[in-house]
Amino acid sequence: MPPQPPFGADLSYREDEINVHLKGELDIATRDEFLAALAEAESAAAPLVVIDMRELRFIDFTGIRALLSAVDRAHANRHRVVFTEGSAAVERTLALAEVQLPRR
Repeated sequence: MPPQPPFGADLSYREDEINVHLKGELDIATRDEFLAALAEAESAAAPLVVIDMRELRFIDFTGIRALLSAVDRAHANRHRVVFTEGSAAVERTLALAEVQLPRR
């Protein structure tokens, strides 16, 4: 089996929402890939962006800042952003950082 890439972001579109499915690791090395996927999702001008973290295995503080930037950008761009629950490791990191994301 080939090795998995360190990060992936797949977009799926519905009438009134865009889903960004994150996979792997969101950290300093993959932040720009996440931000590019986020920009693509925002360009669709849907009122809701759902960031699906169920397959995200790891996140560092750079990744957390990137997620928080999605919240800030949503306010500036006049859409909502919500997050699904992540893996246990991701949820532990968010709890340690005392970060509460808007949830679905």
